[in-house]
Parts: sequence; C-alpha cells; structure tokens
Amino acid sequence: MPKIVLFFAIFLIVFGKCVGKLPEQDMNVPELVAYYGYPIETITTETPDGYFLVLHRIPFGKNATMTDERRPVIFLQHGLFGSSADWSTNVPAQSAAYVFADAGFDVWMGNVRGNVYSEKHRSFSRFSTKFWNFTFDDHAAIDLPVMVQTILNITKEDSLYYVGHSQGTAIMFAQGSENQPFAEKISAFFALAPVTTVAHIRGTAIMFAQGSENQPFAEKISAFFALAPVTTVAHIRGLMAFIGARFGSKMGKIIEIFGAYDFLPSGFFEKLFAYVICGEKWFKNPLCSNLLFQIAGPDSKDINMTRVMIYMDHTPAGSSTKNVVHWAQMVASGKFCKYDYGTKNQEFYGQPTAPEYNISKLRIPTYLYYSADDWLADPLDVEGNIIPKLNKTVLKESNHLGVYNHL
Repeated sequence: MPKIVLFFAIFLIVFGKCVGKLPEQDMNVPELVAYYGYPIETITTETPDGYFLVLHRIPFGKNATMTDERRPVIFLQHGLFGSSADWSTNVPAQSAAYVFADAGFDVWMGNVRGNVYSEKHRSFSRFSTKFWNFTFDDHAAIDLPVMVQTILNITKEDSLYYVGHSQGTAIMFAQGSENQPFAEKISAFFALAPVTTVAHIRGTAIMFAQGSENQPFAEKISAFFALAPVTTVAHIRGLMAFIGARFGSKMGKIIEIFGAYDFLPSGFFEKLFAYVICGEKWFKNPLCSNLLFQIAGPDSKDINMTRVMIYMDHTPAGSSTKNVVHWAQMVASGKFCKYDYGTKNQEFYGQPTAPEYNISKLRIPTYLYYSADDWLADPLDVEGNIIPKLNKTVLKESNHLGVYNHL
C-alpha cells in the first residue's frame, strides 16, 4: 500500500506540473481575500464542548476604509462539506463575500466544527473518534449560536442578516425554530438551496441514505435568507440519493465502510482527482464533469468553469461520517429529525423515536431561493415540506429560480 500511495504522489506531482495553474490555486481563504485586495480578519471562538471555530471577516469593501461608521452585519454559512471558501473562491464580481463587502456590509463567514478551518479541540485530537462524534444537530444547537454571539459581541450589534446554503439553511431552520432568544438576533434569513427533508434527492447521492424547538436561539437572528433551503430530503437526487437507497436500513454500514472519523477529508486524493482526472480542461472531460454533476445536479451555464480547479482545492472541506449518516437517515425517513440512535433514542431523547424539528415555530423573516435543477434541495421537498410548514407571516419570498444546480 505505501508503494501505491508513493506512486500516485509522484504521479500527481509530475502530472500537476503539466497542468496550467491559476495563481489563486493552493491559497487558503485569508490569502484569497488578500489577493483580491480586500481586508481580512481571522477570529477564533470556542464552543462550550471544546471545539475551536474559525470565522473569517471582511469588515469593509475593497475601495472603502475602516471608519466608525456602522455597517450592517451579514453572516454567510456554508453547507455540508463546505467552508468559508464557498463564498470567496470566485472572482470578486461573482463571490458573495466580496459583493456584500463592496455593497457596504460587514461580512462574516463561518466554519463549523470538523471542516478544514475548525479542526481543533481543547481535549481531542482530530485523529480521535471523539472529535468526530457530531452531526448537524451540534452545528445547529452549539456552533451556530456561538458564532452568531461572537459576531454580535465584536460588532456591538443586536442582530445580523443570515445567508445560509444547503446544510447552512438546515441548521438555521433547526435552531431558529427551537430557540426564540437566538431567533431575535437574526434580522432576516436568506435560504439558498434550502433543505429540511431530502426524500426526493436525485442522482447517485441517494445510495448513502437508503443502504424547531429552541426559541431562545431564534431571537438572535434578524432575517434568514435560505439559499437552496433544506429541511426534508425526500426527493433528493444524485449521489446522495444513491447512498440513501443503498444503505437506508443499514446506517452502520456507512461507518463500517468509511470509518467513524472524517468523511471525504480534504487532502491528497481530492487533489489527485482534481489534477489527474480533471485537469485544467475539466469541462471537456465527461468523467470529471459527470461525477461532479451527479452530486449536485445538471450542468449550469452560471458555473464559472474556468475556476473548477480552485473549487476542488477547497472542496470537500470535511465533515464527520456520523453527519453523513444523519443526512442518510433523513433521505430514508423523509423527515427533518434529529439523529436517530435507534434503540438508544429513549436514553438520548426520552422517547422511542428521534424528535422532529418543527419549523412552523420559526419566527425569523425568511426568503427562499431554489431551482428545478438542484438534485439535493429538490423543489418537491421545498414546496411540499418547507413552504407549507412555515408560518405565513414569516415567509417573505419564495423564489423558484431557473437552471441552477446545488452548487
């Protein structure tokens, strides 16, 4: 095995030199932001259970200067396997982080426990199974409130605007509906590719799956913009649909196959895929493009195809196998529930089944953005399980966009 790994390492290095590289490749988020001429700050905060979370801040735009003038605060939260890079890897005119900064916002980008920027713990090594014992329940109940409060403490604001993508919407739906004091700190919630159920997931992603109760938190949010919002995934398509179909009744098999650590860690093999299989002409390589779009949905004319090598330098950014199991459970059940411990549910929750998040309790002004070509945040899930359940006074806009996939 070591010889095989060494062979691929040498092959990657040699082949990589034959592939044209953009100057931004191999840059981390602070380096990317600085490269484009924007101010950047890195803030680390600690959760009550010992995880160190990293926030990246662009306090003002490229052509502005730091003053005492108050700027509206906007918090951008990535999805599953994502990081703050999701908002900053495109050129400035195409990246949300820079667009908001130039529009006069104080921009903050979060990183939940377990991704490449938040992989430290006070007591556990990232090589310990204890470090990876989390799901998006923990992102919602612990990481999200800690990051929001850290931002408000530093900016001295009472509330902020929240933009979530995919899992970033799910954790706001979850915590915002369960914690009213938290919800009051959110001025508006913009949900991109919103997800709460994934019953209609499409494509090979279904294989993994089948094989709003805390109101104090909710009061901290001024508004919630849900991008590809997800609370159910009954109609999910693509790779996650395949996973759900294959392992839905055998969730333990996922952990058995992938281990109880990080799932798809950022590192060597993703770069091997990026450089060797894709290369700079990735969009002319059907093996590369078809695999990418089996995960997220059909090709989109709105994806900047010249920068896919940079995207793949940052994705996947890491998450736990247990979190993937949690999403697979939701593909199988079609419900927006907490992690299902099976026979141990009584021990964890005081009831035989995993509690379901009640998003009808959400009181944050919410704006939804979703698309028919999104195989993960399927319109059937959004229109069948999110829109009908949201309080009519909360849902401000529901925008069914054109041909956008999940990415």
